[in-house]
Amino acid sequence: MSAATTTPAATPQQRREDNIALAVKFLSDAKVQQAPLAKRVSFLESKGLAADEIEDALARVAGKAPATSSSATTAAAAVAPPPPPVPAYVAAASAAAQQGFPPAA
Repeated sequence: MSAATTTPAATPQQRREDNIALAVKFLSDAKVQQAPLAKRVSFLESKGLAADEIEDALARVAGKAPATSSSATTAAAAVAPPPPPVPAYVAAASAAAQQGFPPAA
């Protein structure tokens, strides 16, 4: 008779990486990429993935996606960049207007 071999239990970090790897595989599928982002996230949540695991998987897929991919555009649109800084002359005019000074000619 052969001795039964057992595999050691996976650590939480290994399980997390396994979850993320499976999510990346799922999110990389062409048909899945056509689905709305909310639907993809909802599916992953239903499979027990934590929000941080889903975020990591989405980031990894966005990093690997070609620039022409619609999923890359969708992911980029989901997180809008911060607005550009306000030029000093606009900030100064706004501050002067708030203090009741007439606009400079």
